[in-house]
Amino acid sequence: MISIANLPDDILIAIFHRCTAPTEDIHFSSLDATSPPWILACVSRSWRAITISTPLLWAKIRIPLFLYPQTRVWARKYKPAKVVARTQHLLQLTQKCKLDIVIVVRHYAAITVWNELIPVICATAPRWQRFTSDASHSFFAALQVPESFPYLEHLGLHFSPMSIQASASDEAFKKIESFRNAHALRSLALIAIEDYSLTLELLLPWQNITVYSTNMGHMLNNSLHLLSDIETLHADLGHGHEDEAENDALTARPLGAVQVFPRLTTLIIDLANKYDFEHSLQPLVKTILHRLHAPSLTKLRLKITGFRFISKPLLVHCNLDNLLDLSISDDASCLSSDILDFWRLTPNVEVLHLRVGGEIHLNALLSDLLAFPGVPVPLQRLKVLCLDVGRVNYPSVICKIILQRRGALDKKLWAPLEEVRIREEKSDFLDGMMLMKMAHALETLKKEYERQKMLLPFYEDEGIAPLRMYAVQSDF
Repeated sequence: MISIANLPDDILIAIFHRCTAPTEDIHFSSLDATSPPWILACVSRSWRAITISTPLLWAKIRIPLFLYPQTRVWARKYKPAKVVARTQHLLQLTQKCKLDIVIVVRHYAAITVWNELIPVICATAPRWQRFTSDASHSFFAALQVPESFPYLEHLGLHFSPMSIQASASDEAFKKIESFRNAHALRSLALIAIEDYSLTLELLLPWQNITVYSTNMGHMLNNSLHLLSDIETLHADLGHGHEDEAENDALTARPLGAVQVFPRLTTLIIDLANKYDFEHSLQPLVKTILHRLHAPSLTKLRLKITGFRFISKPLLVHCNLDNLLDLSISDDASCLSSDILDFWRLTPNVEVLHLRVGGEIHLNALLSDLLAFPGVPVPLQRLKVLCLDVGRVNYPSVICKIILQRRGALDKKLWAPLEEVRIREEKSDFLDGMMLMKMAHALETLKKEYERQKMLLPFYEDEGIAPLRMYAVQSDF
């Protein structure tokens, strides 16, 4: 057996890359001595020499400033001058590498640290490949115009109450030109924190954007006509406070021209809780959905409280025959038959993610996937079924669907089911209890499947791909 101490440097570096790559967990800090690169550097002199001389190990930087003022220990340990010094040292270790930086403020006590850190971070702007931070006037002012971003592929801007209150009266903040020359930009995320929102003019090469994520409804509505090459759009329109005067204006005027997005293949729409007391969609939401025309759409994710508000007819213009991946999350207290009606309009769906209010509702809905004499079976090409971990405590109906879709009887009427995924929502921390919950749900499903299978003496699923059942952590 070869000792790890005797491995060649290139193999060690490859291992180190796998061990040090940070996740999107905003509680991870690259400045902390317990972060993976620093830990590796403390193991031995040889490992320290390797890590210090490998810039890419340090190029993914996460600085959660909101953590530092939370306790007296953190406040003493991470004073502004020390944060700046550590960040400068970290950036020196990256040498000339492209940078992936995430900085999160979200706390008034952290603004002082952020303001002192801005010049240091912005000095590395020509090396940014992926960059996410809280937006503020100080940040945009530090980026000289026209700034050069030759490598910037992803930009994330978070607009918090702090930045909005501090800069809302500043006209310079309403028109941002800093990223006008970011011609490599392909991915954009504009996120309003804590349900705050504003409308501003952001000058950048919109025609190059292929992935766009936002919860700022008016910003999205104003920029739709610029997104000519968009491929993936995530619109979280289910939260926030819309201005009543603007809503009245939208209601009074026509919905506007339909905007065609020929390259749009993935559409994620979150409409949960976004309806008024008359149980209808807000005018802004209606306007945006009416304008979307995606003839090439293959993946659709809908999250809504009350599926009937969007399904009759489907407010998004698309060819339902092209849909291959469909996700529906409906937290309404009453089960809607509109979901089944919608399934019958999407005959080619191969992947179905389903989340409804309770297990009784789920089983009632899944029963519609079972075959009965003289009744057409919806979703005949279904291959992958994904369900929430909290909805499989009594998986009898799920197993009936699996066995029927994989059995020899009437096999030619539908495609065999190949995968069943038990899903848990992504979170910053995946604790032991959650892992046990996922494992228990998966074991319960497998046992019920084997029990029902033994009751079918003539059951046959030979000649088709083996059934895969597993747990996965993912966003809906």
